[in-house]
Amino acid sequence: MKIKDIPKENRPRERLKRYGASALSDADLLAVILQTGARGENVVDMCNRLISFYGLENLSDLSDGEFQKVYLFIWDDVPGKDSEKFLKYLQNNLGIDWAKNAEISKSEDKKTIVVKSKEKSDKEKSATFKLDKVKKKAILETHDDKNYECIFKKENGKINIRVVAK
Repeated sequence: MKIKDIPKENRPRERLKRYGASALSDADLLAVILQTGARGENVVDMCNRLISFYGLENLSDLSDGEFQKVYLFIWDDVPGKDSEKFLKYLQNNLGIDWAKNAEISKSEDKKTIVVKSKEKSDKEKSATFKLDKVKKKAILETHDDKNYECIFKKENGKINIRVVAK
């Protein structure tokens, strides 16, 4: 849901003006500051995701650009509206060309994304992407035993995403 689809009196900025900061959640207050969400995600939802991933105490160290790097894509929207962004990430950042026309599904526990090629010539090609929120990393394992570790790490006061081939 877009912010403009929320009744005006329930939007964070209007609630702040009307009731004061104590009436807003941390995510609402951050949304007032940031003003804009990510593609496919309104600002309040993005702020909730940022707070749950980094922790409220670490947010002051992040730049605006780093706010967009939480999962490289919106985990909950794969499969779904962020599937194309996820597949492009696999192709462009990890060189997995066969992902161009792949099918995506998610495990029952929602912690693993499964990618399988739809092409008959690539019948056996697949990959799994597993999220570990506690360790702030994700592991990508491919059918040909290539493994990548995507680590979200604070270095020199910045949050960096480092992709390491294992």
